[in-house]
Amino acid sequence: MYQAQSPDEEALVGAARDFGFVFKMRSPNTITIEILGKEETYELLCILDFNNVRKRMSVSMVIIILGFVVLVCDCLAVK
Repeated sequence: MYQAQSPDEEALVGAARDFGFVFKMRSPNTITIEILGKEETYELLCILDFNNVRKRMSVSMVIIILGFVVLVCDCLAVK
């Protein structure tokens, strides 16, 4: 079961699940997701929690299969 930190995060994870990207589990150093029926584990390099100055949360991880680093951001549109 996924414990979201905010309603926005819960909605994002729910929508991803509906499109075939399912959160499975997380350890301190990895995250496991199911992508269209295939389970994959990624190494987490760094997590920058959401704060009011940056207005976003970021996660950097290694995609082991492809061997490059990806930065994943969740951000708000700022007016």
